[in-house]
Amino acid sequence: MREKKFRYTFKHIATDNIERKIYTLSQLETRNASELSPCFNSEFGYELIGRDEFTGLKDKLGNDIYEEDLIERNDGQIRRVYWHDKFADWVATDFGDSLYLFADESEVVGTTRGTMKIAYIINEDGTSNENFIIELKDYKKGVIIENYGEKFEVVSDNTSTVSILRISEENK
Repeated sequence: MREKKFRYTFKHIATDNIERKIYTLSQLETRNASELSPCFNSEFGYELIGRDEFTGLKDKLGNDIYEEDLIERNDGQIRRVYWHDKFADWVATDFGDSLYLFADESEVVGTTRGTMKIAYIINEDGTSNENFIIELKDYKKGVIIENYGEKFEVVSDNTSTVSILRISEENK
């Protein structure tokens, strides 16, 4: 039987410092959580911002892949890993592609928990086939983001993604 693992992400309220702790289910069942880490005890000033399950898969570098990880596929696309109830499977795309099909060809490049989000470049027809990772913060509509010398305008922002439009050379 495979060992279930969970990655807990905590943020220190005073300093915004991010702490990540990984525990197996058996560790959590046999010990009081506050004995495992002071982060579980609110009097030390931490708040829980994420509890992510291990998918059972590893990336091409041998790193464990967890729920809410950001992975870069061979095609350069960044995708968020999540559990899809309808397909009863771990997926890493908006279209429901099974993570199992490409996990060993991908690389974990971050997580949405407390650090980053994905910026989707919206095409004229409303679709998106390009994206990149940006800092996790609130982006107001109309804000300009730069990435490798290109400029993009924020269209909308939500918890883990931002929709942006490429600003063409003649509009700069």
